[in-house]
Amino acid sequence: MKKGLMGVLILALFIWLAALPGNDAKAYEFSICHHCDGTGLYHCNQCNDRGEVYCEICAGIGYWECPYCDGKGYEICPKCNGDTYSRTPDGEIGIGTEPGTCGCCNGTGKLPCGTCNETGRYYCYRCGGAGYAQCQTQCRYRDKNDKLCSYCKGTGYLGDGFDWKDEWNDGKTNVPKEGNTIWRSDRSSYRYHKNPTASEAAKIANELSAYKTKALTNLEKVLNKYDESLYSAKQYKKLKNTYNKGVKAVNNAENIGGVDTAYYKYKAELLDIRPSVLDKYKEKCKKKIRKAYADIEKTYCVEEGFWDRKLEQVMGDGIDALVEAKTKSKVKKIMKNTLAKLIY
Repeated sequence: MKKGLMGVLILALFIWLAALPGNDAKAYEFSICHHCDGTGLYHCNQCNDRGEVYCEICAGIGYWECPYCDGKGYEICPKCNGDTYSRTPDGEIGIGTEPGTCGCCNGTGKLPCGTCNETGRYYCYRCGGAGYAQCQTQCRYRDKNDKLCSYCKGTGYLGDGFDWKDEWNDGKTNVPKEGNTIWRSDRSSYRYHKNPTASEAAKIANELSAYKTKALTNLEKVLNKYDESLYSAKQYKKLKNTYNKGVKAVNNAENIGGVDTAYYKYKAELLDIRPSVLDKYKEKCKKKIRKAYADIEKTYCVEEGFWDRKLEQVMGDGIDALVEAKTKSKVKKIMKNTLAKLIY
């Protein structure tokens, strides 16, 4: 009886040991790097890899017309009202008085604007006149020649996506080997092969095709971000030509990394071609908002509690909203609401 029981226990032990996974029983698992979608390339969504972003208050211009002198750099002399004649204390022009005799403005009829120092420009308070600011994402820390994703070190994979450790970001630990399991973002998986099988190659080709379709759809969204009527004929022709070049570059890409490179390049170029008609209308509305703020500041800044109203922030928020608006009607609505808040 004891021998029979011992035999059963030994047999159970053998079965248990056989069931234990060996070193190669379970392939090491990887997941597609979700930071770069497996391309291995770094991309900054905020600045399109430029390292700089346009100031949203001044739309990259850096300044606007001085609201005190309307961009002229001078103000009309209050003594002679610009006609250059000297006057009596009663404001009358004496008999025989010659033009150019006003002592307040030395006969010029003008006084230099002290607000803008005769430049006619009122520099943007947010960017200090630069027109741009350094991108505040992690891309500002990377070298201009470093094009690799900082998470997967250019491999396109994150080793063991279920138990990933930051110290594995060395470009060596997170490199799959023959037969490893690769998990896609949709949680389907496949075996990694340096020389993929015909079925795997077909699946990769289908993935590339789907990725291209997505990139082309997004390019079309950028093309149609603004209505065609808001561009000049020359502008829209340039926009369309740039879009067609982007479509061709995406279709000719041989891998997902190439698709990304083409997509982000032409997306940035399309966004650079801004609709002049809409921009001119935005500038007109911005000028009204700035002038309203300047008039209020000049008239009421000595009042107690004026600064508690945070009108500078109201102006900035209004202009921020104008920059993002895509139609003239939306721009007009934002301007009216901002003016109402300023005047209240």
